[in-house]
Amino acid sequence: MVTHLAREWWIVALRGVLGILFGVVAFVWPGMTLLVLIALFGAYMFLDGVGALVQAKRFRHERERWPALLAEAALGIIIGVVTFFWPGVTALA
Repeated sequence: MVTHLAREWWIVALRGVLGILFGVVAFVWPGMTLLVLIALFGAYMFLDGVGALVQAKRFRHERERWPALLAEAALGIIIGVVTFFWPGVTALA
């Protein structure tokens, strides 16, 4: 698995950069409304889920890590979609 991570380091790095950008945007625009913050969270979760899905596809031959990545991808994509269709539920949560 370490050799796979070494080859696909850029996916892990991209997911980390997206997380950092989400945090920076939240601090740079403190006056942003809750709805915009929820939309940024939804976009981050969706893109993070897609990144995990790409990793799951590439790690599908690794039996121990693949199901966890696939579950993470599904949850991230579902949370991102739910956030866009029902932002009030996300704000409440």
